[in-house]
Amino acid sequence: GAAGRKPAPPPPAWDGPDDLGCAHFLDCSGCSRAGAFDATPIAERCQALFEPLLGASVDIFCGPATGWRRQARLAAAPGTARIQTRGKRGRKAYRTKEVGLGLYRTKSHAVVSIPDCQAHAPELNDAAAAVRAACAAAGIAAVNSEGEGSLRYVQFSLEAATKRVALSLVWNERSAKDAQPELPRLVKALEATHDWHSIWANFRGDKPGNAIFNNDPRAWSRLRGSAHVVEGLFDGTSLDTIERGRADGLDTDLNLRFSPLVFRQANLAGFAGLVANLAAWVPDGADVCELYAGVGAMGLALRPKCRRVRCSESNPNAPDGFELAKRDQERRLGNELPPCRLRVLDAADAIRVDSDGADLLLVDPPRRGLCADVLEALVEGDNPGLTRVVYVSCGFDALKRDIDELLAARWTLVHVEGHVLFPGADHVETP
Repeated sequence: GAAGRKPAPPPPAWDGPDDLGCAHFLDCSGCSRAGAFDATPIAERCQALFEPLLGASVDIFCGPATGWRRQARLAAAPGTARIQTRGKRGRKAYRTKEVGLGLYRTKSHAVVSIPDCQAHAPELNDAAAAVRAACAAAGIAAVNSEGEGSLRYVQFSLEAATKRVALSLVWNERSAKDAQPELPRLVKALEATHDWHSIWANFRGDKPGNAIFNNDPRAWSRLRGSAHVVEGLFDGTSLDTIERGRADGLDTDLNLRFSPLVFRQANLAGFAGLVANLAAWVPDGADVCELYAGVGAMGLALRPKCRRVRCSESNPNAPDGFELAKRDQERRLGNELPPCRLRVLDAADAIRVDSDGADLLLVDPPRRGLCADVLEALVEGDNPGLTRVVYVSCGFDALKRDIDELLAARWTLVHVEGHVLFPGADHVETP
């Protein structure tokens, strides 16, 4: 390497079973284990904490190890130098660099290309290959360490029913005007090489911080295709999962709508298994208040068995997809469904103004856990009608903190289970 440059740290070791069979394992940061996915350190911590409190075992559920990821965000980085020619007679030659798409190497800013990622649905790997080819054809460069270049990140979002991918290009400019002529040239090349669901641009520019996207809605532009990916919540799940969900009153034919401006679960089939299990803890006829609802995956799925469902979400881009899914649900199941709606509210506001009369609170907060106002309302008993909380957690340390406070107040823990939604990572979701 160059003088003065620190060598890359050695990859962590793995001496367990290899159920992943991935050529990129331990080189990229996506997976830290290739087997024993339900025995991660986090899963074991979860069992060690909750089993003594419950006096019962905590089950850990895990789906397939490969092909489960339907959405991926990959960093773009310069790859191998090459000569690129353009023009009818090939008279012009450009020295560019191939665009690599991948994840950062552990404890490094170096991007590891992952063209054959085994966690990805095959359509995502095909889409990544199409982007690399289009960048080469159009002479598009990835952003380098000096901040020069056009392409920063890409996001792929699969619509499983059509096997088409919604592509989001994170661009190193602040506007469509500034992205001329490179962006239109790339879009033309993309359309020539692949059948896309849609193509979007996010104009992030050199905005400081580690955020992948510029989350200002004005920074987004839909260049081609449809506004929403349509995904059946239970598409790709087992027949047993569907039957269990249906027996517990779920809408197992629910079709969700996702745009790039909203959150979607990368492992939607695994999440559907979680929802199917969760339904057993929602009594028939419950009056549900859901915080952190996203596009309504849980609230709409539970709707047929409830008396009323009130959802809230802080993202102002969520209601469009929610309303489309709700209308489709009413078309399929009839207008006799109980009332259900989504309001754009922070959880701190929703717990005060949107939970009156509810007897069950459903929460799926970000990794930092419940916000202080929600936790305080539950601890202080501000809504005495609430008799049950169903807490879906993706951050174990925050869950432990919140559970400690709830148990010290008026609440009793009655059930915990873990779901491995990212096989290969040290992660578990706990409803």
